[in-house]
Amino acid sequence: MELNAEDFFKALYEDMTQRGTTSRELVGLEFDPESGEISVFGGVVHATSYPALKTLFERIARVCVADGIAVHRLRRITFFEEQITLEWVCCTGESQLKMYPIEESPH
Repeated sequence: MELNAEDFFKALYEDMTQRGTTSRELVGLEFDPESGEISVFGGVVHATSYPALKTLFERIARVCVADGIAVHRLRRITFFEEQITLEWVCCTGESQLKMYPIEESPH
């Protein structure tokens, strides 16, 4: 059974924080659909004001739900200073890419 986006990113957050990963050093996540493995890329140090990992993952989960992006279709998430880029494969097999601001717009 596949986890929904909220449960998936909550579990990923818990795993990554246990390993000592913080949002400030996170550059990207790459998802291997064959093995189910997730590669974590780091190295860049984001500003001290960069949102916490939990905040980022909650935002990504909301975006996936709102835009109908299934977790098993994700291929890459890249973390920039001002935006997050999601790459996934849609149900037709086409690659999709969309950029989202780090912070949600006020209502």
